[in-house]
Amino acid sequence: MSSGTITQSDWVKGIGFSILSSIIGGASKLAIRKSWRVEEACRNLTTGDFMLLVDTSHHTSVLLPEADESNIQCPAEKSDLETQSAPMYVAEEQQRLQTSVPLRSNEPRVSFRGLLCAPPVANAPLAQTREQMAHKRLYQAYSLRGMGTLGMTTLNPLTTVIAMNYASPSILAPFSGLTLVWIILFSPLVLEETPSVRQVIACAFILLGEVVVAAFGDHKNDDGVSIHDVVQSYYKTKFLMFCFGLLSWMVVLMFVIRNERSSPRLKRFAWGVAGGSVTGFQNFLKDALTVLKASSATSTKVVGIPIPPMLFFVLMAGAISAAVVGLLILIQCMKRYDATYSSAMFVGSFVVSASIMSAVHYDTFANLHGLLQYVLYPVGLILLLIGIVLLAVAAEPAPYEEGASVGGDEFHDSQHNTQSADNRSRDELRID
Repeated sequence: MSSGTITQSDWVKGIGFSILSSIIGGASKLAIRKSWRVEEACRNLTTGDFMLLVDTSHHTSVLLPEADESNIQCPAEKSDLETQSAPMYVAEEQQRLQTSVPLRSNEPRVSFRGLLCAPPVANAPLAQTREQMAHKRLYQAYSLRGMGTLGMTTLNPLTTVIAMNYASPSILAPFSGLTLVWIILFSPLVLEETPSVRQVIACAFILLGEVVVAAFGDHKNDDGVSIHDVVQSYYKTKFLMFCFGLLSWMVVLMFVIRNERSSPRLKRFAWGVAGGSVTGFQNFLKDALTVLKASSATSTKVVGIPIPPMLFFVLMAGAISAAVVGLLILIQCMKRYDATYSSAMFVGSFVVSASIMSAVHYDTFANLHGLLQYVLYPVGLILLLIGIVLLAVAAEPAPYEEGASVGGDEFHDSQHNTQSADNRSRDELRID
């Protein structure tokens, strides 16, 4: 495919829209990850034997004296006379909850998990409050996920399309790595997930590799490319081999994800790179824009509106399919792992996949000039791979189970400690 050199103004416009796309992508990924955290908190409100969350700003502390286990019996073990006094016992406990001393602002939240030994009571304000909190948080989770999905499916692709109208995928794809910068900067604030030193170093390698690829990659555009050239490019043997190889790679990754015998580390790697790998089919979007520009003068007009050829819609269908599949995989990855890891693996695998695609579909290496470009362009890709490997060989992740917490290893540890403390106080609170 013949091409023309990008002008300085086109290069600046393309980079500008690509940076805007990275900001939208970072905010969207943070919103999606946050939605899973909020949904998990909502699930904790509605599951278990019994859980009462004491909020330091809205609730009061629970001050109950230590109970003698030998004197505490369930209604089924009491005599008829004792059973008749159970409602009075429940009323007394509710009164003690309402009149207990408020928590100070510097006291932590307290959770209790206990056995239900009193008969059901018609008026259960604590249960109603818990349900109201759960519905409110669930609505917040769906709202955040909806905004994140809107950004990833509409706003981010829109800015990407505009950017690709000015520059080639080989130079624009690396700038998606700026998404990592926004995620690393705002994860502690938004998600309370502080990236580890290893993650920061790995992201630095990925960002450095992307800058090198952008600076010394292919700076050619598609001016002068005809529809016939676009069609013929899909019959290249090396491009067909790339498609077969990428599809085989995706099959292997899906097998690793679905196989119960796969190690947690291998599953985490597969989840991390699957979304970015399939999103590397950026040729569909770029070629659809090329067809649209090439057919603008000869396209059929309906009510004065030019209708592009069928090839445009076929290519757009491929572009949308690749983007949606990659997004769905990324959403599931962010449900299981922290935002820094998920985004870094997605961006790194995306840039590698898109770079290989550009090499076989747009003859990237044929458009390189000088020894410096021939050396540094592959070096940039190697730096990307180093960053991905550093993330992949991190500490062994905890096995993920459907319905488990999405808070990461530290959250799992804190949740385990909380449950242990709750088990020690199972008999301290017995209310409906």
